[in-house]
Amino acid sequence: MMIIVKKMFVVVSLVVSLLCYSGFTSAEQLESTQAVSIMETITFNINSADAETISDLMNGVGPKKAQAIIDYRSANGPFENLDALLAVKGIGNVTISKNKEVLVFN
Repeated sequence: MMIIVKKMFVVVSLVVSLLCYSGFTSAEQLESTQAVSIMETITFNINSADAETISDLMNGVGPKKAQAIIDYRSANGPFENLDALLAVKGIGNVTISKNKEVLVFN
C-alpha cells in the first residue's frame, strides 16, 4: 500500500512540475487559458440569435446595439454577410473585424 502511495505522489509531482515548467503557476491560470480557448471557437448565427446571445457573444456589442441588430433584421430580413451588418446604426468596421470569426449567416 505504501508503495502505491509513493508512486502516486511521484506522478502527481511530475504533473505539477510540468504545468509549472510550461508557464502555468496555478490551476486558476490553466482554467483561464482553457476558457479563452473555448471562447475563441464559439460561433453563432446572427440571423437566429436573440439580443442576449448577441450581446454576450459579440465583442463590443452591448444590449442596445444587440437590440438594434434584432430590430434591423426584423425590418429588413436576414443578414447575408458581414458587410450587411454595417447598415445597423452603431455597428462599424471595427466591430465587424472584432467579430468576424464568431458570426455565421446561415
